[in-house]
Amino acid sequence: MAAERSGLICPKGPLDERLDQLLRQFWEVETCTDPIVKASKEELDCESHFVKNFVRGDTYSQALRCFQSLERKLSHQPELLTQYSAFIKEYLNLGHMSLVPPELHRDCKYFLPHHCVLKKVSTTMKLRVVFDGSAVTTSGYSLNDILMVGPVIQPKLFHILLRFRSNPVALTGDICKMYRCVRMASFDSFLQCILWRDSPLEELQTYKLDSVTYGTKSASYLSVRATHQLAMDEVEDFPVGSEILL
Repeated sequence: MAAERSGLICPKGPLDERLDQLLRQFWEVETCTDPIVKASKEELDCESHFVKNFVRGDTYSQALRCFQSLERKLSHQPELLTQYSAFIKEYLNLGHMSLVPPELHRDCKYFLPHHCVLKKVSTTMKLRVVFDGSAVTTSGYSLNDILMVGPVIQPKLFHILLRFRSNPVALTGDICKMYRCVRMASFDSFLQCILWRDSPLEELQTYKLDSVTYGTKSASYLSVRATHQLAMDEVEDFPVGSEILL
């Protein structure tokens, strides 16, 4: 009894037992290596199926192969290379595309392969670069496959031709680089990335096209719809021009 009173032997009470239990729970949680939440068989099967079957569309590899093929072709045609390079530089200088810095390469969602077409203008050949929005990714889909086309909102050509009979004088006009007059939202421009360099001796660069791009399925709708919106917004200041555009 004397030993008990001196504190050498101290019988446990309810409070001590609760403290022991709390301490045990603490170290069991801290040292537990098994997941606290147990997954069901169906959940495990679902995860397994996803891991085995998910696909990410890769467009960079295909765009790189296409560019390397283009580069080999241009290396044997110096004049064509000069025109191609001038086209790209103009695109850049006009602010219709911009360089993607290395730290933002991860934001590039789709790479557009590109090639050139030649059109005879008078006695010269005019080069135009075409961007391929229909290039299929490894997922089996292309950018054009997932874009909405949009309705045809401009008058039919037949109706335009008929109106030439309405007045003795007809005027026609052309909007230079119409598609490229419409800027894309910044986050959408990362769906229009391209590869380019002027020479194989240079480092390959990644650019993004910052305006509506010929070769994408929605280009026609976006450019015409933007023109209509401009006409509606400016009808008070330019009533005649607004009516003509619409």
